[in-house]
Amino acid sequence: MATDGDQYLHERLELLETQLATANRMALDNELPDAIITESGLKIPPLDAAVPDAVQALID
Repeated sequence: MATDGDQYLHERLELLETQLATANRMALDNELPDAIITESGLKIPPLDAAVPDAVQALID
């Protein structure tokens, strides 16, 4: 990990740009998991609650 603030920010920006380019490519190829691109924009279905049964019993 970079100890210089400017270097750290530069590395994080590069990573962000790489990840955004990957997401853009996947969107153009209609390969985004659980996402649909329509005329009105990006649609992502809501996530299901992922609560283990033992935890749900404690919640109840």
